[in-house]
Amino acid sequence: MMTFNHGLSGYVCGRVLSPVAARYAPWPPGLLVLAMFLGAMLPDLDALTTLVGPHAYFSRAWYGHRMASHSMLGGAVLAAVATALLWLPARRWARPLPATAAGQPMSPRPVAWLGAALWLWGACWLGTLLHLVGDLVTPGMAMPVLWPHPARFGAWAHIGWFSPYLLWLFLVVLLLDAGGSALRRRTRGVWRTRLGVALWAMHAVAAYRWLQFLAQSRYVSSSQWQAYQLELLPESMVTPMTATIHRLWHWLSG
Repeated sequence: MMTFNHGLSGYVCGRVLSPVAARYAPWPPGLLVLAMFLGAMLPDLDALTTLVGPHAYFSRAWYGHRMASHSMLGGAVLAAVATALLWLPARRWARPLPATAAGQPMSPRPVAWLGAALWLWGACWLGTLLHLVGDLVTPGMAMPVLWPHPARFGAWAHIGWFSPYLLWLFLVVLLLDAGGSALRRRTRGVWRTRLGVALWAMHAVAAYRWLQFLAQSRYVSSSQWQAYQLELLPESMVTPMTATIHRLWHWLSG
């Protein structure tokens, strides 16, 4: 999957998990959704090796594409780095600590802030794991998911490197989410609740459709995949996107 599709899968799944965050997390749900969105793109930071050259990007060394960064341990490390970078700007959104009997806020406790950091790190790491799910089903390049163990998994060839269908699915959901959330902020009472439930259901359906698409699709060749996308979407929604991605890939591969 392409990086932005990964990020949007993290966003959609994060929105599905928002009720859990709203009840138990020391952060606003939106912040954890953002962390999952960013986390779902983190493994593709190995693209920075292209600054050295294509030989580094396609290397089988630990820093190459789909090597250490595309593993559970590598994702955990990347999530920790992201948490450290997010920590200072995010602290202002942490939910207030409970008050004492005298009505004064309790002083911040290291244990409380450690728990908050773990929530943030967990959201980022969950995003990286969603990235692995999306890449396991692509063709040609198995990943060391259990790195540093050398066993490799994936290359199941269910979807192509780029799927216009998934991108359009996520973009439509994102647009409806933005409009629905704006409308919900202007409503009160039972309609506000109903609209919130409807938005949650939309994200749940989108997350299910994403997983269903990954499981049921089959990739045979680039021409077959292009034809399959054209069965799902009009040509005007497929061909320009695919041509742009192909140019980008040729540039990246040198």
